[in-house]
Amino acid sequence: MSTRPPPRITFDERGLLLHMTTSTGEAVTVPLEPETAFRFAAALQGAVAKLKTDDGKKLFKSAAVSLWQALTKGDE
Repeated sequence: MSTRPPPRITFDERGLLLHMTTSTGEAVTVPLEPETAFRFAAALQGAVAKLKTDDGKKLFKSAAVSLWQALTKGDE
């Protein structure tokens, strides 16, 4: 299991930045172009809209149950 922190996006005087950690543990910060951020936001809005449908709710529930089962399975 990975102990690396998840990627995150921040905004400061330099603009939008993507922070992530490589597989070797090196912290990397990548500036994001505004177009990339707008595309990401649009994709996220689309995903949220799909989750609000009946099919989206069923898919989310199924994925949540599968994840729960995988996490509580126990390693032997």
